[in-house]
Amino acid sequence: MILMKRIILIMICFALATTAVWAQEDVNTEAVPLPKSLRQGMNVKQNESERKVKFIAGGYFGFSIGSNTSVEVSPHFGIMPIKYIAIGIGGTYIYNSYKTYYGIRDKYHIWGASAFVEGYLWNYLVLHASYEYLTYTLPIVDPNTNIVTSERVGTHAVLIGPGYKQDITDKINIYSHILFNLNNDQYSLYSIPIFRIGVNVVL
Repeated sequence: MILMKRIILIMICFALATTAVWAQEDVNTEAVPLPKSLRQGMNVKQNESERKVKFIAGGYFGFSIGSNTSVEVSPHFGIMPIKYIAIGIGGTYIYNSYKTYYGIRDKYHIWGASAFVEGYLWNYLVLHASYEYLTYTLPIVDPNTNIVTSERVGTHAVLIGPGYKQDITDKINIYSHILFNLNNDQYSLYSIPIFRIGVNVVL
């Protein structure tokens, strides 16, 4: 009887010791929560990483067809201060061919600069607005003598319109715009909607 009590006592001590070891292992392996101040600091760093400014480079090809026909090539460079907004500057070269009042089709070359801002909705819809200054040599025909002279002129354009953006990779996308000029002056080159197709590379 005494032997039985000793065996039972030994088993109880063994069971208690095993339980204590398991409990100690659980304590050692359980993740200790970070203080609230440190968690907030980590969240701030993550948010700052997400807000990191990105650079973009690219350009577009544009065309319009009609009595005033033009082909346009325009490189640009900009930044994305936040995920859904891009701002930047660009240069423009346009080859233009038009029909004069005398039925003569003339050709000339256009140079210019621009600044733009774009917004991206639902990751594919683009809202574009830009200002452009273009300068070119305009041939002038004297109606009395038919002598042709030239004059350097400039025109300001304010272009707005929708577009579509398609991601090719996480760094490259292509886009298309349909733009309308809000500032048609006597030297304006945009009398009809302008169609542009381009590419952006996120740096």
